[in-house]
Amino acid sequence: MKPSDIESWTLDIIARVRAGQPIEDTRVELKAEWPEASKAARRLAGHANAARGEPILWLIGVDEKKGVVGAARRDLASWLPQVCAEFDQLPPPLIDVNVPTGDTTVVALYVETERAPFVVRNPVFGQQGGGSVEREVPWRDGTKIRSVRREDLLRLLGPLRRMPKVEVLGGSVEARGSKYNPVEGGYSKVAGEQSQWQIKIPLYIVPMDTQVLTIPFHRCIAEVSIAGILEEANFTVRRLRPIKWNPTIAVPASVNIVTSESETVIRGPGKVELEAYFKEEHLSSTSHGSGRLKVCLALAEVDRSVVIVGNLLPVKEYVFEMANINVSYSV
Repeated sequence: MKPSDIESWTLDIIARVRAGQPIEDTRVELKAEWPEASKAARRLAGHANAARGEPILWLIGVDEKKGVVGAARRDLASWLPQVCAEFDQLPPPLIDVNVPTGDTTVVALYVETERAPFVVRNPVFGQQGGGSVEREVPWRDGTKIRSVRREDLLRLLGPLRRMPKVEVLGGSVEARGSKYNPVEGGYSKVAGEQSQWQIKIPLYIVPMDTQVLTIPFHRCIAEVSIAGILEEANFTVRRLRPIKWNPTIAVPASVNIVTSESETVIRGPGKVELEAYFKEEHLSSTSHGSGRLKVCLALAEVDRSVVIVGNLLPVKEYVFEMANINVSYSV
């Protein structure tokens, strides 16, 4: 990844922190200040091992609670060699980028993880009460670091699958009422009437290796919360189908993507549209605010998901558009 791309990724995360939005990208670690070298090495190794070949990003000088506090780049020269010394044979390759933002500077550490497993030494080995364990393979589990388990090793040493690149091309959430309006030629959205909420998100998906990707709908999750209307509503993902750019011309919607009632199979780059639904017995008051949407697209071949998170901004009654969209990957 180019330094400009790392800077762009960093600035996107900083914007979310300043807006008070949660950072749900499991590839990202935020640190208000330079952590102690031995603890940082163990955490870095665990994060890199659990990333399964995907790059990770550490930001020094950023904290979700404290905000953007900045970091002294000069400390990297002494800190990094100390961290690398804690690794057995091979530390993960790292690129550091100085990212100015506002009146301060954040240090971005972009870490490649393809050469996992990464092993660190036990800093108390050989000391009194230090035990007999000389080295450890750490593993990140949520926000905690623990020693690797057998099942983790099997996943770590198995065939490496790279996650696809997913570009979100927009998105909306809309409620459709059940009362037909012949004048407007559609279903009106009337408070007190039964309604069906619908999510539509156009995506462009690019596999990053030559293997087939399968997205089973029953393992996908869509959650929406809208102030004054919906509180953590769980939508059912029904379709992820290729978009036909001109229905009047007899051409396939995609040469690389096919879909059925239960899954979508992706053999190469292509454009699709996700559709998910939630039925509500009655529409609440039209007085509402903004909202938030989260979609997890699971892959059948690996125990990982593409995670799409965005804000929902009202554009008219019961219609919302996505904004501030972030794409990340579960580990």
